[in-house]
Amino acid sequence: RSSFNFCDMHRRQSFQGKDFRTVTAGAEKDVLDPSSFGIGFACKKGLKPVSPNQDSFLILKVDKLVSLYGVFDGHGRRGHDVSDFVKRNLAKLLVQEESFMTDPPQALRNAFYKTQLILEQETRDPKEGTLDASVSGTTTSLVVHYHETDTLYIAHVGDSRCVMGVGRESSIIAVDLCNDHKPELPDEKKRIHANGGQVRKNPYDVPHRVYVKGERYPGLAMSRALGDLVGYLHAGISAEPSVSARRVRRCPADLDAGENQPASPPGAVDDVAGDPPGQDRFMLLCSDGVWEFLSSQQAVDICAAFPKERSTEAVETLCKKAWDRWMQEEMGRVVDDITAVIVWF
Repeated sequence: RSSFNFCDMHRRQSFQGKDFRTVTAGAEKDVLDPSSFGIGFACKKGLKPVSPNQDSFLILKVDKLVSLYGVFDGHGRRGHDVSDFVKRNLAKLLVQEESFMTDPPQALRNAFYKTQLILEQETRDPKEGTLDASVSGTTTSLVVHYHETDTLYIAHVGDSRCVMGVGRESSIIAVDLCNDHKPELPDEKKRIHANGGQVRKNPYDVPHRVYVKGERYPGLAMSRALGDLVGYLHAGISAEPSVSARRVRRCPADLDAGENQPASPPGAVDDVAGDPPGQDRFMLLCSDGVWEFLSSQQAVDICAAFPKERSTEAVETLCKKAWDRWMQEEMGRVVDDITAVIVWF
C-alpha cells in the first residue's frame, strides 16, 4: 500500500486522510486487511488551507522474503511532488541493486544516491519532466525487514523518526531506531560549514536552520534530505542516509516448535546497551507531525493501549493526539501534516 497524490489535494479539509492505493501481484487479487498482518497507517492533512498534504508513505510486503516500510515528509513549495516521487522510485531502485540481498546497507546507500541523482536530472532538464526539487525536498525513513534473518535495516535522512516498542504487555518502553538529523549536531554542523553552508538560529524561531553562507536561503530545519538541491549543492545538506541494523527480538513462544532464532547477519545489533528487557512488540514510523509535540514514549504508550488487531485504530488515535497537541501549542493557527505507520512483530 502507498499514499497517492491527486490534483485537488490543496482543497481537501484539514485532518482528512490521504488517498492510498493497493497493488497486488500474481493470481491473488483480493484486497487484504492490513490489521490482519498487524499493520496500521494514517496520513492526515495539516491545518494549512492553501497547501496540500505533503506526506507520503509506503508499505510493501513480499511474503516470506522481505517487507519495506517508508515515511516521506515533503517540504517546500513542491514538497508533495518530491515526497511522492521518492516514495514511487526509491523502493524500485533498491530492489534492483545487485547487493539488495547480500549487502543491504550498501544497497540502501546506493538507492538513496541514485534517487538524488534522478531528482537533480529531473529538475535541471525540463524534457525529463516537471519536477522541481531546487528548493523542495523530503525526509525519508525506510525500513527493510528481511524475514529469513528476521533483521531490520533502517535508512533515513531528516527527522521522520522510527521507534521500537520493547518490553512486555504491562510495560512497553520506547527505543529510538534512528536519530533526527538536526543542523546543530556537531558532526552535521561541521559538514555544513565545510561545504558552503551556515547554521543559524534566528530570533523568535524554534529550530536551527541551514543557509548558504551569508544568504537567507534555503533555511532548512534539517541537515539531510532528498531533493533540496540548492542546499545539497551549496550549503552542505546531505542525501546520504544513516543506516543501522537490528535483529527483531522475539519471545521464545512466538517461534515454531524446535526453531531457534536465526543468527544475525554481520552488522546487525542483537542487544543494544540500555535496551529494556523483553521482546520487540511493534515499530512506529512517523513524520515530525507526530514528533513535534509528542515524545517517543508518549507515542508508544498511545499505541500500546490497542491490541495488534486494532492497529489502524491505534495510529488514528495517535494522529488525533498529535493534532490536539498542535492545536494547543500553536493556539489553533497551524498544524503540520501527520503520518504514522505501525508494524507489530
